[in-house]
Amino acid sequence: RACDKARADNSAWKLSDVEYIRKMGGRHPALLRIACASMFEYRLQDSRMLAGKQSLDDETYLDYSIDNSAGPFCMQLWQGLARPELRNESRGTDKQHEAASFFSLHQRALLDIAKSPTGTIEAYILPELSVYEKQKILIDLERRDLIEYEQVWRVFSEAMRRFVLKQEPASASITILPQDPSGWQREMPGLTHQEKKVYDYLKAHRGELCPREDIKWAVWQSNEPTNSALQKIIERIREKIEPDPDNPRYLIAVRGKSYILRED
Repeated sequence: RACDKARADNSAWKLSDVEYIRKMGGRHPALLRIACASMFEYRLQDSRMLAGKQSLDDETYLDYSIDNSAGPFCMQLWQGLARPELRNESRGTDKQHEAASFFSLHQRALLDIAKSPTGTIEAYILPELSVYEKQKILIDLERRDLIEYEQVWRVFSEAMRRFVLKQEPASASITILPQDPSGWQREMPGLTHQEKKVYDYLKAHRGELCPREDIKWAVWQSNEPTNSALQKIIERIREKIEPDPDNPRYLIAVRGKSYILRED
């Protein structure tokens, strides 16, 4: 009966819809649920517009809906690859390692694979590593169901692949204010997509108290991250702009609920 009603309402899914859901969600239950819910809303809107002799005829809305909803899940998977245990290091060495490199080797491998929508051959993944070291990382990523191999390596889901690409540094370096009277300016490493959005908001409100709820709304608007996830982003920005990240001078937390990017 449900199928008959869907066909009558012109909202039944096509085979291409099912393939799209599989491509976007991969094997991840949460991502599959998100893709299904987004497809349902998309087809429902399309059927309503057809009743008025119009059609969406554009999957940009669908892509945006899935990317936006999948962001928090993808962020959890991505941040899980930065844990020091993956490097056989204690937690105390994590900040030192991050300061020397934007990403862990696991994150860099996933980024190399994500750069091609059709898959990446092994030679283009972490080319600076030995075969043994590279295989160890790829096997670990495969065990975590983040990648799969069919002649080439692929990210398990298109939603995750697009998320990973957004984590690539936005530029080689960014000049950060403040500038002292002698004209001194510091260069910091490139920011990831999310870091840059948060930093740009703080820079636009330099010298002002920015409540974390205002930051989350301005940057994400919907599907806002948790307070702890925002704090992680702030900490990564500090690693790139502060001479001593453990004793920040420029990016300051105020009463644990707000942040301020100081002008001096």
